[in-house]
Amino acid sequence: MAEFADDSSLLAILLDVSPSAVVHLASTPGLSLQTLLEQLLIFVNAFSLLNDGNRLAVFTAGPSGCQLAYCSSSCLPPAAAAEAAAERGTAPSAEVLKGLWQAIAGTAAAEKAGGGTFAGTSCQFSSALSRMLCFINSLQCRAAAAAAGAELSGGAGPSGGASAAVRKQQPMRLLCLTAAPDVPSQYIAVMNSIFSAQRSGVLIDACQLGVGDSSFLQQAAHLTGGIYLKPDKPQALLQYLNSVFSLDASTRQYLRLPGNTRVDFRASCFCHKRQIDLGFVCSACLSIFCEQLPACLTCGTDFQGGQGKK
Repeated sequence: MAEFADDSSLLAILLDVSPSAVVHLASTPGLSLQTLLEQLLIFVNAFSLLNDGNRLAVFTAGPSGCQLAYCSSSCLPPAAAAEAAAERGTAPSAEVLKGLWQAIAGTAAAEKAGGGTFAGTSCQFSSALSRMLCFINSLQCRAAAAAAGAELSGGAGPSGGASAAVRKQQPMRLLCLTAAPDVPSQYIAVMNSIFSAQRSGVLIDACQLGVGDSSFLQQAAHLTGGIYLKPDKPQALLQYLNSVFSLDASTRQYLRLPGNTRVDFRASCFCHKRQIDLGFVCSACLSIFCEQLPACLTCGTDFQGGQGKK
């Protein structure tokens, strides 16, 4: 594992505020939306205090898309960062709370304007993951450009070049908080985002607060080296957040943490977008179908005898 000058890291939090998540959260014993927000704000402050170099971004996901509720000043371009630093206080909780309530109010207003058409609907989880990965990629590109500029200028000296290189390698993590069940129709897009995170070296942590488990989040944590956790006592969410999800990847190797021992690897078929235990796979493009077909619906390959690989 790469060595860093300090233990700082970037944490991007995704909070599901969709009507489906709110409904399922209400049925979770000892936990409500208000309690969740209160405990999340304490965790945000604690994470910021762990290291001066820690950076934070908070996103919300709803039926209409994903919004950036808050990000640290150091995540912004230089001009915007200076302006944001002058306006904000030392604790990020107030800005985070403001952004979260704006997103929740926006979702409620959209539902009211649509005549309740959003009622019970889930968030666009795949688009939220994609946007968060794009946000992280922009930070990585900016860090790489800064490191290259420092090396070319030569004015910063050896220590300056080393500092830029370390900044470029700052570990980055995603933390997904949701109570809603998976949406099988988003399977392909979600898996593509998970593979992108894996390729970029971004860990995906997940905390499922609903009644059932999330196959998407289990696979995301397993494939990227993150942690999937379904709290036994949701009312003690703050303890789980501080003791498990505040730790960076380099620290976790020294501690005994919850493992992803039971991962649901079932896929969703490409034809009906539903989760299956047994299906047919195209030998050309690896598309999965729940029934025998004469040809692949994705790439058009003809199946001899009307069957794909089972």
